[in-house]
Amino acid sequence: MTDTIATDGPRTATIIATNTRSGAWKRHFTSLPAVLFYGALFILWEIASQLGWVRAFILPGPSMIIQSMQLNSSSLWSNTIVTAREIVIGFVIGSLLGFLLALGIFYSKPLRTIIYPGVVFLQTVPKVALAPLFLIWFGVGETSIIAITALICLFPVLVNTVVGFEGVDVNLLELMHSVSANGWQKFRMIYLPSSLPEIFAGLEVGMSLAVVGAIVGEFIGARAGLGYQILMANSRIDTAEVFAAIVFISAIGMLFYFGVRLLGRLMVGTRANTRLARESG
Repeated sequence: MTDTIATDGPRTATIIATNTRSGAWKRHFTSLPAVLFYGALFILWEIASQLGWVRAFILPGPSMIIQSMQLNSSSLWSNTIVTAREIVIGFVIGSLLGFLLALGIFYSKPLRTIIYPGVVFLQTVPKVALAPLFLIWFGVGETSIIAITALICLFPVLVNTVVGFEGVDVNLLELMHSVSANGWQKFRMIYLPSSLPEIFAGLEVGMSLAVVGAIVGEFIGARAGLGYQILMANSRIDTAEVFAAIVFISAIGMLFYFGVRLLGRLMVGTRANTRLARESG
């Protein structure tokens, strides 16, 4: 019996390692068509620009955009810091407000009746239409942009958190009730862990929208930031600098998005591993 287990151990490990390598190769081959497509697209784009098929002030080639990024690196990096700060602060404030409002909506029917329609109404109003009001209330600068960013990423966090709370397994709640668990214990041990996938799904959407909110705010009224740099470059008809700023916006947006996604996978995975360890123990 012991010899069988000892023999099966390395064999199982070998099978797992082989399957892992096979899965990695499959992922690489799956992404290869996309790499080839976009690589060919960039090459054709550069050829069209070099041969003059498209005017540079309309659509500059990748080499011109890279050159503009090098020439304007100082302003791009300084404005990136400003925009990133607005995104992070607005995202944190909006996410916290969304989570707290979700708690109130879930635990209190009167609050649900009062708050939910107002939140839905704010979500249906275009944020560009609200931006001038934020400028009047908070003035030109980072405060109004942070407020717009917080508002635009509040709704997905709120909705997903409520959905997560409402989807908790009833059997787990009955088990907690049988051991006389109080409300805080149910929240800490059942509601919050079970809702983490939905909460982080809302945070991912909220982060992507936070980038949009920050840029929209900078278009309306700002003294710095990548959105402000796009407006200034557009006034000079410097299309290459506009594209360079867009590249930086996309870069920080993807960095923040995948950062939130990685954090969610780590936390959800840690919870799942802890649960499996308890069940096996």
